[in-house]
Amino acid sequence: MRELQILVDLGHHPFIVRLYEVHRVAGACHLVFECMEEALDQAILRARAAPHRHLPHTTTLLHQLLQAVAYVHDKGWMHRDIKPSNILLQGHLAKLADFSLARKLRTGSRLRTTYVSTRWYR
Repeated sequence: MRELQILVDLGHHPFIVRLYEVHRVAGACHLVFECMEEALDQAILRARAAPHRHLPHTTTLLHQLLQAVAYVHDKGWMHRDIKPSNILLQGHLAKLADFSLARKLRTGSRLRTTYVSTRWYR
């Protein structure tokens, strides 16, 4: 439910995956997002296996990702789990996804744990 709250609070941004619908079925909450081609980690593996297929330009992806992160921070949130599998691609467009570990930025509030992120990626 926290991820839903964060996505609603963030609203629409061109470099953040868009939430379209929310459905509650048998006590479970299902989120419907826009369809993206693949995650960055999959694209990297595909590019390694087939060197003739290229990834979108790195500076383009980084620029888009940094704009998304700046927007998230401006809205008062921190993502806390940025990794290739949470960056979705559609052609040369990159979008930040998976806000399940995100937390509100609060100055002067209690300290946050330093152990966040996906364990195996860390």
